[in-house]
Amino acid sequence: MFSWGLVIVVSTLSSLLASFVLLGKRVMARNILLPSTLINALAQLLYAVPYYMNTNPLLMIIIASIMSSIAFNVYSSSISAILTSIIPIEVRGRLVGIQRIFDNIGAAIASLVAGVLYTNLDYGLAFMVTCLIGCINSIYLYLAILK
Repeated sequence: MFSWGLVIVVSTLSSLLASFVLLGKRVMARNILLPSTLINALAQLLYAVPYYMNTNPLLMIIIASIMSSIAFNVYSSSISAILTSIIPIEVRGRLVGIQRIFDNIGAAIASLVAGVLYTNLDYGLAFMVTCLIGCINSIYLYLAILK
């Protein structure tokens, strides 16, 4: 029997644990931004594994959820840290608020795209396309922000 509660609890706890580990470290946001986007893209690929291979679906979904949750939290924290370091203090609040608005708009658009992919493709292929979109995002971040 599949348990979404278990998946949510394990991914949330792993994300909290990762946050506490990173809290005590002096980590450069630019150094962990690209790996976090790539790990998130790989997690999307892991969601497709049970569709194509005979594996334990609960295990694959738990692993993918843990990876995705940690990577997303590291990614969003890195973006916030980079913005804080480059935006003048006089306009920082306003610009970070605008960035959060764009994050929310992006999340809404991503949900719509995911729905279109899921209804027009099969389950596994939808997650493979999502992984490809994540890899393109990683390349964009590297060229636009990190280089």
